[in-house]
Amino acid sequence: MAKGLLAGLKGHCPNRTISCDFALYANATHLDDDQKLVPNNDITGTNVIRAFQITSFLALVAAFLLLMDYSYLIFHARYQPPSQTRRDHKKYKRIIHSIDTILHTFSDAALTAGIALAFATLLQSCDLSVYQYNIVCYLLLMAMITHTFAITNIPKWFRKNGWLASLRLIGILLTFCFTWLLYKSRDVKGFPMTAGSAAIMPISCYITGADSLLNHEFFETHNISTALLPQLSGSGSTTQFWGLLIPMTVSFIIGLIFLAVESFSEFLEGRIGFFFRCGITFSNLVVAGAATYYNNKLRTGQEIDEWYLGAKNNDYSFAQLMSLTLLASSVFPLITAFYRKCSFSAREITSDFTLIPLRHMSQRDSNRSGLTFRDSETIDGPRAADTQTKQIVRGIATDLKNDDAAVPLTQYGNGAGPDYSYPGYSGGDSGGYP
Repeated sequence: MAKGLLAGLKGHCPNRTISCDFALYANATHLDDDQKLVPNNDITGTNVIRAFQITSFLALVAAFLLLMDYSYLIFHARYQPPSQTRRDHKKYKRIIHSIDTILHTFSDAALTAGIALAFATLLQSCDLSVYQYNIVCYLLLMAMITHTFAITNIPKWFRKNGWLASLRLIGILLTFCFTWLLYKSRDVKGFPMTAGSAAIMPISCYITGADSLLNHEFFETHNISTALLPQLSGSGSTTQFWGLLIPMTVSFIIGLIFLAVESFSEFLEGRIGFFFRCGITFSNLVVAGAATYYNNKLRTGQEIDEWYLGAKNNDYSFAQLMSLTLLASSVFPLITAFYRKCSFSAREITSDFTLIPLRHMSQRDSNRSGLTFRDSETIDGPRAADTQTKQIVRGIATDLKNDDAAVPLTQYGNGAGPDYSYPGYSGGDSGGYP
């Protein structure tokens, strides 16, 4: 399989005769039905495209909401008592946790669909037209944008389940490599990027040779005149390569660096991290908007009666319905995360104990909360594992343990009661955390 995987993309389709009639398709105004482009419902069907677009759009919305939550945490909440903020409300905390979870789910859906689409494209490369190939490149770009939203705006990627996070990251990197391969393969002279009859021809007619250029050897072999090149050039493949893929790549690489630094350091937990997240998210929003504009313009111009057999479209094929079903299944993790009774977030921990003096916390309070230091290691949700939260929880857990063991006050380090010196304590016996 690996030996022949890229054969079609290199212009070599074994046991196949590829028709490259440049003279007919260079500027055709009228084609017979057998010469028109037949839709590929399984790869570039309408519902397949919609599934990728909706996933990226919803991932953008989720990322935007997490940014709003993070800005509130950075610029407002840490300067106010929790009793005066919305973070005291458990529904709000669960909503934030659910948004974090569903963004992961959108990334997983884009990962599954993206890898399947990339392999299907490589294996069917001898049958794909230039137009369909352009659609595939757009869909993989949207998948990568979804992944970039996820790795940038989901904090502590490796915190809860390192193995699962590593598998996700490997799959995302694999999708990234496929996307680069397909985009770079079409970065050739005369590659049609706009709507036209030339986009009907197979992709193998344009991508050939070791240097991936339309060279003289190819034309001599296929008896094609190089005089047709001016009619097919000026397509803009290089423009899209540098204008769309490169900005996405830069954002993705910065996101990976951001992810690595955040996993081992607290340097990006404050305002610096917030502005990094905003910059990466905004740049990907611009790329997604530009790519969608070009894609819609291409589809509108290409799928016309002169060149396209629209009657062969089938919006209810298995592949198209499966794409929508995969997207719809994202709602189940959302429901699970929202109604999970035993889930904790950093905001629940700080607010649950704000109004209760630690030295007076009873066994009933301990049982009611069910909180131990172990819980701080499994907290999910945005910013849940920052250092301040862990130190607060460590102090709470220590006080609960001493209360359960009936430790006399004289045995505390300060000789008078629990030690409130960990970060976030505002002083006084009434307790208080920012």
